[in-house]
Amino acid sequence: MVLIISPWSNTYYPPLDDGSMPSERLRKLELDANHAFDQYREMYFEGGVSSVYFWDLDHGFAGTLFVTKYFGYLS
Repeated sequence: MVLIISPWSNTYYPPLDDGSMPSERLRKLELDANHAFDQYREMYFEGGVSSVYFWDLDHGFAGTLFVTKYFGYLS
């Protein structure tokens, strides 16, 4: 099964009741980072999709950035 979490709505697809979610503070940072990297992606990749995800750790947080030139449909 493929599981996706939307960087825009912060919801899982397909829905997942017990999925991990970032804290409110980290979610704000995640939204800001998604906005910034969306502009970067458009300037340097001229299309495609970018997604930034953050998650809380015991002492801080971690994150990842995905950028792809092509985004096809998942089945």
